[in-house]
Amino acid sequence: MPALGKLQARLAPKGLRVVAVNLGDKRSGIDRFLKQVDVGDLGILLDADGVAGRDWHVGALPATFLVGPTGEITHAALGAREWADDATVSWFENLLDGTTKEGGR
Repeated sequence: MPALGKLQARLAPKGLRVVAVNLGDKRSGIDRFLKQVDVGDLGILLDADGVAGRDWHVGALPATFLVGPTGEITHAALGAREWADDATVSWFENLLDGTTKEGGR
């Protein structure tokens, strides 16, 4: 999650917004986590009853979905990624500029 926060910080000026969805944890547990881990300005939504996880067919965590401007899922990734490394940031920059045509990273 810290890497997602860094990705957002780097690309927010280009319009990227990263929102994390917590599946099933209580607010108190999330608050404890956030006191220990710096995630920057990353927004975190709660899915206490797992509805979003079921609706998006999340079978493993972490799961990451890119949602386009009209609300459609455009890319998905399962498992951990180096979201803030230079190659990934470059890929997102190209995507935001409309120059990336390939599938998800």
